[in-house]
Amino acid sequence: WDWPDRATYPVDILVSHCWPHRLTPPQEGAWAMIFPWEFGVIPSAWAQAMNRGPDEVWVPSKFVADSLRRSGVNGPQVVVIPNAVDLDIFTPTGPSAEVTGVRGRCFLFVGGTLHRKGVDLLLKAWETAFGPEDEVTLVIKDFGTKGLYSVLSRRDRIDALQQAGTTAPIVYLDGDNLSDAEMAALYRRCEVYVHPYRGEGFGMPILEAMACGRPVIIPDSGPGPEFCPPEAGWHVPSRPVFENSCDIGSVGVTPGYPFYCEVEVAQLAQTLRQAATCPATELQTRGQAAAQAAQAYGWPQMAAQVHGRLLHLAAQPGPRRDRAQALQQQQARWRSEGISSDLLRLEPHHPGYWSEQALQALAAADQETAQTALWHALQGGLSRSEALPLLRRCGIMTQPLAPIFPQPLIASAPVDFPDAGLWVTEKPPAQGPWVARIGSALPAGLDTALEVWYPEPWQEAALRAQGLPPERLWELPLLADFQHFHPQAAPLVLEESVGLYSFLALVDSLDTPAWQTLLAAFCQQFSPQDRVHLILKVDAPVETVASTLMAWIAAQGLDPEGIPALTLIQEPLTWERLPGLLTGCDTYLDMGGPWALAAQACGKPVISGQVASHVQPPYAYRYADADTLGHWLQCAYQERWQQAHPAVRVYLAERHGQHVWQPRITERLERLGLQVLLERPPDQPS
Repeated sequence: WDWPDRATYPVDILVSHCWPHRLTPPQEGAWAMIFPWEFGVIPSAWAQAMNRGPDEVWVPSKFVADSLRRSGVNGPQVVVIPNAVDLDIFTPTGPSAEVTGVRGRCFLFVGGTLHRKGVDLLLKAWETAFGPEDEVTLVIKDFGTKGLYSVLSRRDRIDALQQAGTTAPIVYLDGDNLSDAEMAALYRRCEVYVHPYRGEGFGMPILEAMACGRPVIIPDSGPGPEFCPPEAGWHVPSRPVFENSCDIGSVGVTPGYPFYCEVEVAQLAQTLRQAATCPATELQTRGQAAAQAAQAYGWPQMAAQVHGRLLHLAAQPGPRRDRAQALQQQQARWRSEGISSDLLRLEPHHPGYWSEQALQALAAADQETAQTALWHALQGGLSRSEALPLLRRCGIMTQPLAPIFPQPLIASAPVDFPDAGLWVTEKPPAQGPWVARIGSALPAGLDTALEVWYPEPWQEAALRAQGLPPERLWELPLLADFQHFHPQAAPLVLEESVGLYSFLALVDSLDTPAWQTLLAAFCQQFSPQDRVHLILKVDAPVETVASTLMAWIAAQGLDPEGIPALTLIQEPLTWERLPGLLTGCDTYLDMGGPWALAAQACGKPVISGQVASHVQPPYAYRYADADTLGHWLQCAYQERWQQAHPAVRVYLAERHGQHVWQPRITERLERLGLQVLLERPPDQPS
């Protein structure tokens, strides 16, 4: 890489965006790395380089951000800055391209004809959906055929279909020589854009087609749904597919199994037929929704985000790598002077500065100043192990603080902290300081909490909108005991399930409609002759559950003798028996609550319509409606799902394992508890 002369062009901030990715830091200045990626995890060497080098990593989607977190990137700040589209060029109105050979309703695909882009899935679905007599056309605009993608192209398969004449017309366009204006005209020539990718970091052609007012067909997972709502087109059900080894070709070894999504060909073919036959008014409505959604991704909006990040980097005291090097030098000096490095940090206004102030105050027998300095140190992140020696010398406390954790620590259960008079609950206590550990709902009174611990990333914006400062927010995901729930738990197989394929659903409440959607799909997909069994355990008196189910069956006009096998568990479900019940079923059906995570810890496939992060792809099979749920029920039964890919449990254990988070919770509570103690009057007992 030919960099400018540093003497002529001093660098304050370097923004790198290249392939292969730059992994070596610049000689000077802060460093922001733009990093798109497609495969769920990144090579371990890249993750290690990121943790050492850049100040920030800018990614185009939450999908890529999750990939970095999953790979162990925890040093730089990962910032989602989506790609942008030129809304002055890509518009719904304007000239349309002339494309020879197009007849009827036109579908368009833009991109390299690669396995990763899913063009082979599109061709299979096109063959299934349409014959040579259908008035539809597929236009494929290839990309990269003279460069990087040339050896990976599926051009031969496209040529074979064109020559066979057994399907509706396919028009192939080669070359990378179209301008942005010409590409916009091509988008406007089509009625529907289709992009059934396996792996994308963002998917620019999707956004460009949306900006041109064209509805899009995309998978229901990956980055596309982040900027393309369902009303802007069609989301096709997709399943996670894991690689067989922890590496990505010649790129490098990964910390876990790479994965991608793969649309169901039958569902894609059905969606193509639906888009081909729906009224023009429906296409127009969906296209208008697409254009409206694209308005949030213009260059001015994205440029403002980049500008904000550059200002943030410019305000820092120096590149992160320089601060780390200075810390090592400072710690070496402290060691040479006999000062314990675990009591100190690098910069003023960080806990080490205030720890040193506390030491100096104690040496001068100034207890009040020492206590004030300690309070600032704890505010800055000083841990209990670092603070205890100083606290003992201040006479504030002599014994370690000990939070009392409930067993199991799986949901938003309270944590007692009697040593500090501190409680962790979902709602404010009658008196005393508290930490709010909330579920999916946002209760009132959170402004009185010392901190708010929330389980889902999307909740942060809602909490900040309530006026809660970011320093009082902490993302604590839903937890499960992965030692208690494991695939080797002895299966508890019900007598009624012997010889049958069994689905299990634990239902916390009959007030939610999810169980009705489940029963409707189950009864529609299966008959009493199918060797399938649905097991329900509802948290309600069995008489109430039975009468509710019978009322629902009657309301649907179903014959109780004509529905597939269904069993209600009457006995109380003990904590000890739950792992066996989960390993004893074949597939778990998520009706909300924490039990899907327990099933995943037991290695079971999960079908879910919930929004929690642990039941999103690649960890579960997603459905948004009864038809998709029915599709996955049939897939599970026909394909005999029994075990999820081992990577699902590994990835979820790192993110949701109680054994991972309990030490972090303890340290955080200890720091908060010490702050509570330090804020009390000196004569008030603890």
